[in-house]
Amino acid sequence: MSELLHIFDEEMNLIGKQSRDIVHKKGYWHETFHCWITVREKGITYILFQKRAACKEDYPNFLDITSAGHLLASESIKDGIREVEEELGLKLKFEDLVSIGIIKEEIRTETIIDREFCHVFLYETDIIPQFKLQQEEVASIFKVKLNEVIQLYEGCLSKIKAIEINNKNESKGRIVYKKHILNDSGSYYQQIFDFIKNRN
Repeated sequence: MSELLHIFDEEMNLIGKQSRDIVHKKGYWHETFHCWITVREKGITYILFQKRAACKEDYPNFLDITSAGHLLASESIKDGIREVEEELGLKLKFEDLVSIGIIKEEIRTETIIDREFCHVFLYETDIIPQFKLQQEEVASIFKVKLNEVIQLYEGCLSKIKAIEINNKNESKGRIVYKKHILNDSGSYYQQIFDFIKNRN
């Protein structure tokens, strides 16, 4: 059975429930949970992206939010932290997350209309966590310098260096272009980057 999600009007007033398939087909507004992870090493802030698995129906192999997923109709916002454990194998406490707020996001493709009220959170750490990745969802984790990915988005850099961490927590160097990162239709990334930058 398809997951049941709460659906909303454009002002975030609850209007009912629908299956996930119908939500994306009809373009209903719904809720998601996003958790970004940053790592502070030797005075430098790094942001972690997940590389979506090659078998994913939507946006395979793109770099995306560290961990994210839909909030089911039966779940509270706090319950969304299950995504972090499911996808990354990390047991975090909701109380340790910093709220970035609710970001309204809309992405259209040939197959779906994805309209989300994103409940966005930040987890800050000084050490790279030991990941146990859900391979059907996440292929690997990419670690990039925050200031460099900002410059990539601003067009000041055409490419940046990254460290890719696989399911065995082995790492190797990679080159990332803007085209590798799942694009947003508005100012989503700008809001995330600005929030993190202002905390450093």
